[in-house]
Amino acid sequence: MAPDAICLLTHKDSLSPEAYRQQAIGVVGKGALATALVCSGPIGCMAVMGVSIASAYGKACSQACGSQPLSA
Repeated sequence: MAPDAICLLTHKDSLSPEAYRQQAIGVVGKGALATALVCSGPIGCMAVMGVSIASAYGKACSQACGSQPLSA
């Protein structure tokens, strides 16, 4: 969640007001979900860690795939 918030703040000037608002709502929603899961106990904490790892992996894969040219 923290990387999303930092990315949102650093790219604020390049986003339209509507895109910024939608991404801000997404960050707030992730924060609310993380808070609810952490408050549910150790299983919730493990769920937050799993979601964070899966999200980071997905973002890394999408960035790697997007930056490499297609080879024939």
